[in-house]
Amino acid sequence: MPSAICVDASFIIRSLTPNSDLQYATDLLEQWIENQHPLIAPSLITYEVSSALHRLQHLNKLESQIAQEAFTTFQQLGITLIESPQLHNLSWRLAQQFGHSRTYDAAYLAVAQLHNAEMWTADKKLYNSVCEQFTWVKMLGE
Repeated sequence: MPSAICVDASFIIRSLTPNSDLQYATDLLEQWIENQHPLIAPSLITYEVSSALHRLQHLNKLESQIAQEAFTTFQQLGITLIESPQLHNLSWRLAQQFGHSRTYDAAYLAVAQLHNAEMWTADKKLYNSVCEQFTWVKMLGE
C-alpha cells in the first residue's frame, strides 16, 4: 500500500478556495488519490476547515454557495481522521520542542510522525519552524 499523506487545514483550504495555489494543491490531491495514498489528519481538521470556510464566508471573502460546496468537497476527500491519547501526548511534546504556543499545528506533525507520512501544509510559519529537523514536512508552493 502506498504511504499515507498527512494534510493540514491550511493545505485543504488552499485546495478548495480561489487562490494562487489552488491548481497545484488540487493537482497534488488528485495525484495522491489516483495513486491510492491514504490521506490522514488529526480529527481537529474537520473543525478547522469548517471554521475557516465559515469565517471566509462571514467576512464576505467567499460566497455562501462556494463555501458550502468547498466543505462538501472536503468531506468527500475520504481523509482518515486520527484520534488517540498517544497523539495528544506527542502533540504536546512537539509543541514544546518547537516553541509553539498551541498544540493544533503539532497535532498534524504528530499524526505524520506516528504514521511515517509526509505532511503537507500551506502554513509558512509552521513549515519554517520545523523544516530543518523534519524534512518530511512539505510546503505548498515551494
